[in-house]
Amino acid sequence: FELGSRGGERESRPLRETTMAQGGGTTTYDITDTMCQCIHVATCPLTFMAVIPGIMGTKTMHLEPEELRYTVECLGCCNQDRRIPYGEMGEVHKVDCCCCKGVGVGRGITSCPGSGCDEAYVDKVLEDLKARQRTRGDQAQIQKTEQIKAEMDTLTRSLGQLHGKVDLLLKQQGIRAPVELEPPATVASMAMH
Repeated sequence: FELGSRGGERESRPLRETTMAQGGGTTTYDITDTMCQCIHVATCPLTFMAVIPGIMGTKTMHLEPEELRYTVECLGCCNQDRRIPYGEMGEVHKVDCCCCKGVGVGRGITSCPGSGCDEAYVDKVLEDLKARQRTRGDQAQIQKTEQIKAEMDTLTRSLGQLHGKVDLLLKQQGIRAPVELEPPATVASMAMH
């Protein structure tokens, strides 16, 4: 995590940044909510938030090519490592809490990085996360649709073979089929595509 100064103001930047245009590499963001953690420690006798696993520690978002990896490292005893495919991530949004700005991901990930005042950093994380969610999430849905279509094609072929075998058995036994059945229009139209 790098800190620089910009006119007396501290500027935070990602630990390592690789853009998707360079092959969809991994971008890592430190989203440790230092100010929130200080408040939790100060109010611990009232809220006990500081003793809940996952509240305290170094929080990092690794935007990998196919999924979000969220890690929390807390003194080596309450570590978390969650992986969430972009297509299953849910809502990605900006969190506004009092004067703090943060990142929210649908599956219970919320953090106001640093002091909670670096809105530009939060916007950068959200922009990158949403871009990957759109691209990778759409690709995942397309792949799933193609997989279902391939399974339907296999089932349609198997059904046709089964039909042929039943017709052959009926003919061999001298039994006339009671009704000539046509496949439903939806199945027939799916088999043509």
